[in-house]
Amino acid sequence: MSFSDILISPATFAPLIVGSIFFAIGANSVLHYLKLKRIATHVRGRVLAIEKYTSQHRGTGDTPSQQTYFRPIVEYVFNGETRKTKGASVNEIRHKLKQNVSVLVNVSEDGSQVRATVEDSLTIFIGVIFSCVGLGALGVHIFAVGGSWIIAVMTAAVFAGGGFVLSNMILTFKTGLITLEDDASIADGSILIETKADYIKEVSAHALWGWVIALAFMAGSIWIMYVGYSDIPPKMQALISDDFGAFWQQMTEGELSSSSEKPLIIFGIGAFFFLASLRSVYYMKKKYGAMLKL
Repeated sequence: MSFSDILISPATFAPLIVGSIFFAIGANSVLHYLKLKRIATHVRGRVLAIEKYTSQHRGTGDTPSQQTYFRPIVEYVFNGETRKTKGASVNEIRHKLKQNVSVLVNVSEDGSQVRATVEDSLTIFIGVIFSCVGLGALGVHIFAVGGSWIIAVMTAAVFAGGGFVLSNMILTFKTGLITLEDDASIADGSILIETKADYIKEVSAHALWGWVIALAFMAGSIWIMYVGYSDIPPKMQALISDDFGAFWQQMTEGELSSSSEKPLIIFGIGAFFFLASLRSVYYMKKKYGAMLKL
């Protein structure tokens, strides 16, 4: 395949560009955050409120999709001046009112501009996800549609290099592309959760749906286990209950009958999902139990 074919063919061009963009965004998000942590001044801040807002974007068809997001409004003191900044926007409440958080404060060389960011490892997690998606798309370009790995590496490097330059410009306040000063203004239509009663009401609503999903997941896994165990031949059921060691030996040595294999596989799938559901229940108890203790 020639160089011109690779650039013209949509089948190779799309995953090449998309993969390079996602990889550049993800990698530079991680590097930008790690460098900011190294050069910024670390101060303590306090969550004043949680902003709840709805973002609209075009989905499939002509009907726009809506997604609700939450982000903390954080107050901090820097050089004797009380300031405010916002945390990351996510689709669930992750902070408590009056919670103490770490704030990274970046100041321009002349001291005229201040930019603060709430310290949050979520930035690294999202960056890694973006990078993995980008690498996956580049893998499609190379292995699935026969694209050149050399061009893939070069294109990804160009996008990542451009992102790195932009990241350094932002950190050194040398770009006019974005607003570098703190902006804690509230968007039109947003709701501020500022009181204990409003906070508990919002968190309780999320917790209710979370418990419904977690317990439904657990019930479904138990049902799968029941279906699988019910189809196991009676002799095998007796062996499992009376001499599990002998059953385990037969299973590991591949001596199970064909009539026992399929129901045991179904039971195993159910058991796996049951263990996963236990993790979900533990997560719900730990997360929302702590959040409701103001």
